[in-house]
Order: sequence, then structure tokens, then C-alpha cells
Amino acid sequence: MRSAPLSVTDPIGANDHNVNGTLHVLNAARRAGVRRVVYASSSAVYGNDPTLPKTEDVALTPISPYAASKAANEMYAQVWTRLYGPETVGLRYFNVFGPRQDPASEYAAVIPRFILWALRGEPLEVHGDRQRRGGEPSSRVGAGGLGRGAQRGVRRAREPAGDHCPFGEDARPRAAAASHARPRR
Repeated sequence: MRSAPLSVTDPIGANDHNVNGTLHVLNAARRAGVRRVVYASSSAVYGNDPTLPKTEDVALTPISPYAASKAANEMYAQVWTRLYGPETVGLRYFNVFGPRQDPASEYAAVIPRFILWALRGEPLEVHGDRQRRGGEPSSRVGAGGLGRGAQRGVRRAREPAGDHCPFGEDARPRAAAASHARPRR
């Protein structure tokens, strides 16, 4: 489930899709002998924490079932690596958008909505505290950035495997993430 608002109306569905779905992927990777799993987390795990820039060290404070499911995925990935082997990297994406999103959807990301409102000459509706960002809009990641972020997660194979990596304009990943790789013997 890709929507925080929808997860509030269907928390069981959010868990089924996100947590159980991730467990199926991790288990399939273990059975297939996959060395590393790169998966999508979300900046929603940070909740309303005002800390900027966002780093791997910022506390997880989810405020929706969607965010809680993404935080649970990160915890499962850490445990899975310790117990079964595949190294895991979760990319915490911020405001992802792309050409096929429906800007009129109740669950649309903010960028397609901004475009739609601008084309209509309507004011842009901004939620949240822009003062803490110095008046700047929140982070956003275009569809092309998703691929670059995933490639970055895969390339980290030569570095210690991290459990998560923030990815967006408000994000600052550490150069060397904390290791959650199984010790090599």
C-alpha cells in the first residue's frame, strides 16, 4: 500500500501489503541465495520530527499505519540479515513523482498536484511547517531519481551493507552506513 491516508482507513491492508509483502520478498531472496536486497522504505518513518537534514540517525517516529509498516520492514530487514544472510538496504524515499501519476487522485503525491493546480491557476496548497525549512518546499524525487537511488543501493555492495538510506533533497546519507551484513568467515 503506497498511501498514508489510505492506510489510516485500512491499517490491516497496509500491513498485509507492506509488511507481509516484504517478508515474502526477503524469504524468496534467502531461498534463492540472493546476496543483497534493495527495497523501498519511506521518509514517512521520520514522522513529524523537525530535524534537518534527515539522516539514518534520526529517530523513527511513524504517525500512520503506512509509516509504521515501513519502519517494521526496516526492522525485519535488519533481523533477516542477521539470521539468514541476504544483506539489505532500504531506501527512504521522499515525495516521489512521475509522469503516470494521476494528479486528481486523493492519494496523489504533492508534485503532480502542484502542477495540476498551477495549470488551473489555483493557489498551491502547502501542508507542514515551511519555517523550519527556511521557506523551502519539502524534498521530492523524480522517477529517474528512483533508478539512481536503487543503483546507489546496489553499488554499496563493496561497502558495508546499511539497513536504510534516506534519499531526497532533505536527506544526507552517511558515507559509510552502519553494517548489517553477516560476518564473513
